[in-house]
Amino acid sequence: MRESEIASPVAVQMNLDLTMNLDADDVVETFKKFKQKIPERFNCRRKVSYILLWMGEKGLDLFNSWDMSESDFSNPDTLLEKCERYQEPRSNHRIHRYEFQGLKQDPQETINNFLSRLKNVAEKCRFKDKDERIVDQLIWGCAHKEVQKSLIGKDALQLIEAVDTARVFEAITKQMTSPFKQKQ
Repeated sequence: MRESEIASPVAVQMNLDLTMNLDADDVVETFKKFKQKIPERFNCRRKVSYILLWMGEKGLDLFNSWDMSESDFSNPDTLLEKCERYQEPRSNHRIHRYEFQGLKQDPQETINNFLSRLKNVAEKCRFKDKDERIVDQLIWGCAHKEVQKSLIGKDALQLIEAVDTARVFEAITKQMTSPFKQKQ
């Protein structure tokens, strides 16, 4: 067996096949996910080497353009922080807010899936009160008028309460339409 045949599965298993896409539509979110995948078991010098490898040609050009001290060159946290600062201006929170305001629950979509979509987009919006905005969009974007009516009438509504109300409605609706109930 050749070394390359052994190295490939090991590389995948150790998460060594990562790449950082500096041209992604949402480069900030792509970078966050990239950072989460970097193995913690590497020492600093090795981690920097792999990050530079994963950054690709464009990332290496970017790295070479930064003024960094000798100690910064061997610090993976500093390298990742520089990458993050480079990408931040490329994220437009107003575009994400526009996207957020247009989110609607699909008729067959569960409340949990809709809530996940809301939270993922809200994370990019820089809201001062993120939970409050999610509650509002949960009400406006909910596919079920009964849930909207129930939630809109509550003045001091917390996110957990709104989600629980929607989940209860979803469970009752599912039970009422199950094949077992229709046979009776």
